[in-house]
Amino acid sequence: MEQVDIERLLRDTFSGNRAPKAVILESGDGRGTVAADFAGRRWSELPSDFVVANDETFSRMKPEARSHYLPAFLLAVFQAPADWVFTNNILLELFIPLRRPEGDPARQGFEKFLMLLSEAQKAAVRIFLEYVAEHHASEGERGAAKMALRLLWSKF
Repeated sequence: MEQVDIERLLRDTFSGNRAPKAVILESGDGRGTVAADFAGRRWSELPSDFVVANDETFSRMKPEARSHYLPAFLLAVFQAPADWVFTNNILLELFIPLRRPEGDPARQGFEKFLMLLSEAQKAAVRIFLEYVAEHHASEGERGAAKMALRLLWSKF
């Protein structure tokens, strides 16, 4: 598959997702904050430069918001500047929480996020990761994609 095919697959597979009314972000004190720039907006409405500029938001989203906005962050990987940490951060968020102990809140949130994805959506993420692992310019990003595949996504 070519990049354009991956982009189309992500757009098609996630097209039915409904935008959450409020995007709640986890905060260090457990109370959470609202990401007003995201709330009520469909993932497909977000320009890649906006997504890249808000890279720290994805890791702090509650599972419902994370499952909705996932394709916007994956598509932004193709548009992110080569020297930007955005891509590596997003790739790490696709497996790092699984390395946490059972019962850890970050792991539990990640597991809930996974349950919210359909099998077709999980397969689309796998195909995206396979593409990045083979074609991305950065060795570190290719390695992160391979690790995500090895730890989880290759089974979908």
